[in-house]
Amino acid sequence: HDFCKYDDLSFLYQQVTRYDLGHDLLSYGSEILHGPVCAAIMKHQYGIQDDEILLAIYNHTTGRKHMTKTEKLV
Repeated sequence: HDFCKYDDLSFLYQQVTRYDLGHDLLSYGSEILHGPVCAAIMKHQYGIQDDEILLAIYNHTTGRKHMTKTEKLV
Protein backbone atom coordinates (compact mmCIF):
# COMPACT_ATOMS: atom_id res chain seq x y z
CA HIS A 1 0.00 0.00 0.00
CA ASP A 2 2.98 2.34 0.35
CA PHE A 3 4.47 1.45 -3.04
CA CYS A 4 4.40 5.16 -4.08
CA LYS A 5 4.99 6.68 -0.65
CA TYR A 6 8.46 8.01 -1.43
CA ASP A 7 7.89 9.06 -5.05
CA ASP A 8 8.31 12.75 -5.69
CA LEU A 9 5.31 14.99 -5.96
CA SER A 10 5.74 15.72 -9.67
CA PHE A 11 5.53 11.98 -10.44
CA LEU A 12 2.40 11.64 -8.29
CA TYR A 13 0.77 14.61 -10.04
CA GLN A 14 1.56 13.06 -13.43
CA GLN A 15 -0.10 9.82 -12.37
CA VAL A 16 -3.20 11.64 -11.10
CA THR A 17 -3.60 13.09 -14.59
CA ARG A 18 -2.59 9.87 -16.39
CA TYR A 19 -5.16 7.77 -14.56
CA ASP A 20 -7.80 10.52 -14.44
CA LEU A 21 -8.09 10.37 -10.65
CA GLY A 22 -9.67 13.80 -10.39
CA HIS A 23 -8.11 17.23 -10.52
CA ASP A 24 -9.14 17.90 -6.91
CA LEU A 25 -6.34 15.52 -5.86
CA LEU A 26 -3.77 17.89 -7.38
CA SER A 27 -4.17 20.16 -4.36
CA TYR A 28 -2.81 17.49 -1.99
CA GLY A 29 0.72 16.52 -1.05
CA SER A 30 2.40 13.15 -1.32
CA GLU A 31 1.18 12.09 2.13
CA ILE A 32 -2.37 11.89 0.71
CA LEU A 33 -1.70 11.27 -2.99
CA HIS A 34 0.37 8.12 -2.69
CA GLY A 35 -2.71 6.06 -1.76
CA PRO A 36 -4.88 6.84 -4.79
CA VAL A 37 -1.89 6.76 -7.15
CA CYS A 38 -0.71 3.43 -5.78
CA ALA A 39 -4.18 1.92 -6.25
CA ALA A 40 -4.25 3.09 -9.89
CA ILE A 41 -0.78 1.71 -10.60
CA MET A 42 -1.61 -1.61 -8.95
CA LYS A 43 -4.72 -1.90 -11.12
CA HIS A 44 -3.34 -0.75 -14.47
CA GLN A 45 0.30 -1.83 -14.36
CA TYR A 46 0.18 -4.89 -12.10
CA GLY A 47 -3.26 -6.22 -12.98
CA ILE A 48 -4.72 -6.22 -9.47
CA GLN A 49 -8.48 -6.51 -9.96
CA ASP A 50 -9.71 -7.08 -6.41
CA ASP A 51 -11.82 -3.98 -5.72
CA GLU A 52 -11.66 -4.47 -1.95
CA ILE A 53 -7.86 -4.43 -2.01
CA LEU A 54 -7.73 -1.48 -4.41
CA LEU A 55 -10.19 0.49 -2.28
CA ALA A 56 -8.15 -0.25 0.85
CA ILE A 57 -4.99 1.01 -0.85
CA TYR A 58 -6.79 4.09 -2.21
CA ASN A 59 -8.24 5.08 1.16
CA HIS A 60 -5.40 4.16 3.50
CA THR A 61 -4.13 7.74 3.68
CA THR A 62 -7.46 9.38 4.50
CA GLY A 63 -9.88 6.74 5.71
CA ARG A 64 -13.61 7.05 5.09
CA LYS A 65 -16.93 6.31 6.75
CA HIS A 66 -17.97 2.67 6.93
CA MET A 67 -14.55 1.24 6.13
CA THR A 68 -14.33 -2.50 5.51
CA LYS A 69 -12.19 -4.72 7.71
CA THR A 70 -9.63 -4.87 4.92
CA GLU A 71 -9.45 -1.07 4.73
CA LYS A 72 -8.96 -0.88 8.48
CA LEU A 73 -6.14 -3.44 8.32
CA VAL A 74 -4.30 -1.60 5.57
